[in-house]
Amino acid sequence: MLGDNHHDGGCYSYEVGYGSKYPLRPHHAGASCPNKPATCGWPQYESAAPNPHVLQGALVGGPDQNDNFRDVRSDYVHNEVTTDYNSGFQGALAGILHLQTVNHFPTTNNKCPCNA
Repeated sequence: MLGDNHHDGGCYSYEVGYGSKYPLRPHHAGASCPNKPATCGWPQYESAAPNPHVLQGALVGGPDQNDNFRDVRSDYVHNEVTTDYNSGFQGALAGILHLQTVNHFPTTNNKCPCNA
């Protein structure tokens, strides 16, 4: 989830805002709409441009069963940001932080180390 994968040449994080490569178009109305007084409607939803607001820390649905992922806002299956898997993800991150704090985080061989 944090980048140890082959998408987009590797080191692609499915957590928005983490690392140098991450989803720019999560399926989220608040992130895809411009600031008021600009309007927000179907043209903004269908735009291929990155979202005007970064959902820092949000986890998108991620790749399919064949490890394919397209950063397309309308693909709600792979780009949706929901509370069910984000709550579990945030809990896991809290566990990682605790292990790092008490100096018990295991050594990994990840190509993309866990640092922002």
